[in-house]
Amino acid sequence: MYILVHEDFTTTKQRCTQLEIRIRDLSYFVLFLEMANKNRYNDLPNEGGFMRPAILMAIAGAFIMFGYEIVRSASNTLSNRDFGVGYQPVVMSLIPFFLFVVLYFYNRILDRFGAHRGFLLSIILSMVALFGCWIGINLGYRFCSGLLYLCREVYIVIIVEHIWSFINSISSESEAKVINGRVLLIATIGAVIGGVFVHQYAKAWGTQNLLIAILPVCAVALLLSHQAYSRALIIDASKFMRKKKSSSILSFDEFRENRILVSILFLVVASQFYGTLVTLVFQNSLVAGFSDPDAQTAFSGLFFALLNGVSLFLQGVLTPLFLRHFQIFTIQLVVVIVNLATIIAAFWFGGIYTAAVSLLFFKAFDYSLFRSSKEIYYIPLSFESRYKAKALIDVFAYRCSKGGATACLSVAQLAGLALSSASLSALGVFFGVMWLLSLVPLYQKEEREPIVVS
Repeated sequence: MYILVHEDFTTTKQRCTQLEIRIRDLSYFVLFLEMANKNRYNDLPNEGGFMRPAILMAIAGAFIMFGYEIVRSASNTLSNRDFGVGYQPVVMSLIPFFLFVVLYFYNRILDRFGAHRGFLLSIILSMVALFGCWIGINLGYRFCSGLLYLCREVYIVIIVEHIWSFINSISSESEAKVINGRVLLIATIGAVIGGVFVHQYAKAWGTQNLLIAILPVCAVALLLSHQAYSRALIIDASKFMRKKKSSSILSFDEFRENRILVSILFLVVASQFYGTLVTLVFQNSLVAGFSDPDAQTAFSGLFFALLNGVSLFLQGVLTPLFLRHFQIFTIQLVVVIVNLATIIAAFWFGGIYTAAVSLLFFKAFDYSLFRSSKEIYYIPLSFESRYKAKALIDVFAYRCSKGGATACLSVAQLAGLALSSASLSALGVFFGVMWLLSLVPLYQKEEREPIVVS
């Protein structure tokens, strides 16, 4: 069993009888000795023992992504049927408020039940919410289609980010360079299989009935995640310490104590503003490049098939190589420079193909090199930072950045400003530069505390 004892302040790491233990002061070490004397944990892993629980959690993530593909496709169809396409801006405007409430209760669950039981409870509550929406839809309550859309936007990011918090908690920086790419690859395979499942059975089962498949899929994920946690017990040792209680249930205090969280927040917001603009450039260029709607659909299908192939290659081959041989800042810098070069090309040359290349690199990097390397910045931080502050950044800020960018553009259009592909590309260049500037404090940190690859 793999034991990690966590603190709430600056950490140091050391190996102790094949056990990784994070300590702040002697009292933590005494706690460890007491547990050892009671023989509570007998089977300690050899070096690399983090791999089994990480792979188990990655497979659980694959089942979660399989189910998400079902919910995403079904919720789009059902909400369009019940409300029409015009409902989307209204529902999307509710997402930040819904997210904020869910995050509040998610953090309360973490405080009350801990990481292990809190995660299992999060999955169970997600299953209950989705099943409740399914029942409401079958009973003819139209609002349940909109509620399903909201639930789908929230539950997936909560669960996915908790999975990453788990991975960050059981691995060191050098171990994360080995496992992170594999976690992404396994989860992506689950999403691809889920998409094929929807394509094969949507007509035969019907969209509403397809939703019921969520329950067994999430149940398997629940069992796998329980096994992963059972092999990697995570203890928030701050519960055994006398310390001042956090003044914020959403862990805003962590941003004052760990300035790197502010840097990661800026990084995520800038990248998502950029990604929103690149997506809009692609959509505008697609309409301008192909007047026939069927031709637009055909091109989109080819593009996303290519995107999935490139993403799998990056996750399975390139990401592990980069993580093993380059510093984290260097990887982040490469991602930003490539994205900046493609959006400059889209601005300078225009056309659907340069826009497609720009979006392809952003999407492919976002869930490979960018995500897998960014997660490593969380590893040395406290339990509060890795679970609660991370959720605030990668759930709330991530989702709200997309909505915020769209809202700003909508206001600009209402003010009479024309948003052509060229102007959107120019804004993309601006936020690409902001994304680049967000790396400066991360570079400074890595210069002071380099991450050693072993």
